[in-house]
Amino acid sequence: MKAELGAEPEYTAIAGYSLGGLFAIYSLYRNDVFSRAVSASGSMWYPSFLEYAEKNNFGKMPSRVYFSLGDREALTRNALLSTVEDKTGKVYDQYKNKGIETTFEMNPGNHFKDADLCLAKGIALILK
Repeated sequence: MKAELGAEPEYTAIAGYSLGGLFAIYSLYRNDVFSRAVSASGSMWYPSFLEYAEKNNFGKMPSRVYFSLGDREALTRNALLSTVEDKTGKVYDQYKNKGIETTFEMNPGNHFKDADLCLAKGIALILK
């Protein structure tokens, strides 16, 4: 993209939903390409990810990160998945404590409600 445009962008962002949301956040640690990220209904419940986020450094300190979840996502009988709200909140707190402009929104519904709108909402927020 940079070669095609012949310009350096002000920032590069990544966005994802569900496991893609987890990947977007994980990408912040694995390279120095992205400075903004959206994790809509991100799978922060993933085993050991919270510990990974606590112990590792970013490839480049992000300037803006957006997290969102449905307010019914943690209401599941699956013990692992039911931790999603708590763990997303803890990752959010880590980022806020590092001075990153971070938003965490709860939206009405479960994991599958309005996925496209939740993702678009996050993208719009990090573009400002």
